[in-house]
Amino acid sequence: MLEREPGLRVDFRYVGNALSPASLAQGGCDLAGLHLPQGALRAASLATWRGVLSPAEHRVVGFVTREMGLMVRKGNPRDIRALGDLVAPGVRFVNRDPESGTRTLFDALLAQQQLDAAGIEGYTRVEYTHAAVAAYVASGMADASFGVEAAARQFDLDFVPLVTEDYLFVCHQDSLAQPAVARILAVMRSEEFARAIEALPGYSTREPGVVRSIGEVFGF
Repeated sequence: MLEREPGLRVDFRYVGNALSPASLAQGGCDLAGLHLPQGALRAASLATWRGVLSPAEHRVVGFVTREMGLMVRKGNPRDIRALGDLVAPGVRFVNRDPESGTRTLFDALLAQQQLDAAGIEGYTRVEYTHAAVAAYVASGMADASFGVEAAARQFDLDFVPLVTEDYLFVCHQDSLAQPAVARILAVMRSEEFARAIEALPGYSTREPGVVRSIGEVFGF
């Protein structure tokens, strides 16, 4: 949709959740993506942002939610229903790279359930995108991975939901005055955007383009 906006050029860079706040702090971006799990793991996921965010200087832009969970082969032949099933003998796993927010969330879920990563066959085998790990499972080289539902459906895999994430953007308050940023937020707020997101498996809109304070969203 942004590509159809005349005269608007957006430079997308894909970095891990841990590098996004650094980019914002160093002036490397106008909008920094942030995905946070809902529930008990949310506070820990915010830790890397606490030293960056200023209630006076920064604002939060609503975007979407997405379902995260286990991607398993069609029909779930290994009967993988929960994280604990990954340590069963013979279950092969493919992981995300250590710098990704998805890997951080997966490790946090393991710790929450007191599961030892060393017991997961393939824990150290990594790919770098949701689509890549889904393709790995679809090819039969692994029985499961962890990622977004949309990637699982794209590769005709079954999906075991585990947690819902809020995907947000953080920006400097001054950035909101830029015409280009205002046009991006207008696209987020459009009915066309809402329809497109709702058509994606596991995604839904969550106040897209709505600007709120740091305190309202994060409580600090």
